[in-house]
Amino acid sequence: MTTYVPDHNQTLYEITDDVHKGFLISWCIILGVFSVFGNTLVLVASIKYKALKLDNISVMLIKHISFADVLYALVVILMVGWSLIINDWPLNHPLCEASVFLQFFLALVDINFIWVLNVAKLTCIIYPFRARLRTKNTGYLVAGTIWLASNIYPLQCAAMRRPVYFDYRSYRCAYLSTPDVWEWLDPLNTMIFFLTPNIIVIVTTIWLLLFANKMKGIHKQAVLTMLTVSLVFCISYAPIGVYMTTEKWITAAAGVDKHKDFLYVQLYRYGTLVKFLNNSTNPIIYYATITSFREFVREKVFGIKKQSISFSTRSQTIAISIRAVAMKRRTSDRLSNFVKNRHATTKLQTVEIET
Repeated sequence: MTTYVPDHNQTLYEITDDVHKGFLISWCIILGVFSVFGNTLVLVASIKYKALKLDNISVMLIKHISFADVLYALVVILMVGWSLIINDWPLNHPLCEASVFLQFFLALVDINFIWVLNVAKLTCIIYPFRARLRTKNTGYLVAGTIWLASNIYPLQCAAMRRPVYFDYRSYRCAYLSTPDVWEWLDPLNTMIFFLTPNIIVIVTTIWLLLFANKMKGIHKQAVLTMLTVSLVFCISYAPIGVYMTTEKWITAAAGVDKHKDFLYVQLYRYGTLVKFLNNSTNPIIYYATITSFREFVREKVFGIKKQSISFSTRSQTIAISIRAVAMKRRTSDRLSNFVKNRHATTKLQTVEIET
C-alpha cells in the first residue's frame, strides 16, 4: 500500500478568498451532482429501456463510460467540493490513499474507453462486413481488458509504496513527487498512459470527421456522438495535459517560490477542475445527438409524451398523400383511356368483319 504523509503546503497554496472558494465549491457540486444524475439516467435508459439505438458495441462502451463517470463524480468531483468546504481532506488517511488510487484508475478507464469507442466506430465504417462478425462476447472482452489494464499505473504506485498527501493546489489527495525512481518513471507513465491515448483520440476524431457527412441514420448519430464526446474530452483535458507534459520545465522555472508561479499553481488547479467537464457533459451530448435517448428523457423525465405525428411528419404525410392521389388519378385516367380505345378498336374490327 501507499503511505500517507502530513500536508506540507497548506499555508502556501490554500484558497483564502471566500468568493473564489465559493465559485469552486459551486463548480464541483453542480458538475458532480449532474454527473451522477445524468450518467445514472444513461445507464437506466440503456440497460432497462434499451433507449440507445446505436450499434451494440457502441452502446456497451457507452454504458461502461457512464458507470466510470458516476464513480469518478462520487470519488473525486464531490470529494473536492467537500474538501474545499472544510479546507482539508474530510476522511481518514487510508481513504485518502484509496482516493488517489481510484482517481487515477477511473481517469484511465475513461480515457481508454473513449479512444476504444472511436476506434470501434472507425472499424465499423471502414470494415463493415468484418464489424458484423463482432458479438457481445467481443464487447465484454474489450471492456474487461480496459478495466484491468487501467489498474497498471495505480497498482504500480501502490506496490512501490509511493507517498500520498493532501494537495492544496487541487484540494484532493495526490501522489508525492520525490527525487528518486519517480523522477524518470513519472514522465514515462505520462507518455504511455495519458499522452498516447489522447493522441489516439485526436487522430481518430479527425478521421471520423471525414466520414461524418457520408453516414445516415443511426450510424450518423453514432459518428456525431463520438465526435462531440471526443471534442469535449480534448478541450477538458487540454489544460492538465499541457501541465503534465511540461511539468518538469514548469517546476524548474518556478524555482524556490513555486507558490507564486501562475503555471505551477493556477494551471494545475484549474486544469484538474476543467477536466470535470468531461465526466459531466456526456449525458447532454447523448441527449443532443441520439434521437432515441432524447425521446426517452422527454417522456420519462419531463413527462412529454411523444406525439404520434409531428408537424414536419404530418406535412410530409400530407404531401405524400397528395402525390399518391394525383398518381392514382393519372393511373385511373390512363386505364380509362386504354379501355375506351380498346373498346373502340374492338367495335371497329367487328364492323369490318360484318362488312
